[in-house]
Amino acid sequence: MKRDPNLLAEQALRSILKRLRLVRRARGISQAELAKLLGISQNAYCRIENGQRELSLQRYIVLAAVLGVPPNELLDGSGSKVHVLMSRVITHQLEGDGQAAPTKPAKRKRP
Repeated sequence: MKRDPNLLAEQALRSILKRLRLVRRARGISQAELAKLLGISQNAYCRIENGQRELSLQRYIVLAAVLGVPPNELLDGSGSKVHVLMSRVITHQLEGDGQAAPTKPAKRKRP
């Protein structure tokens, strides 16, 4: 049975974005900080990380450099740097209060 290439692409993208999010968190970088380093708004970066906006190849390479991982490691997750960073996030989740690391910064209360 032939698999749908669009479905395969969607699944691959979800995996890449998950690795991206985990590496960013492991580095202790907020979405706002990373967006600033990339020269885009926090909203634009949030949409990229959530799969709602595409990322150019050039910006992807810059993003990988800012995070300190080779671009191919974010794509396929096979590199040692990504595995080390992902294990740090998992360890953080298991230690302490057992809660998962926050996925979003706390919202500010409006006056």
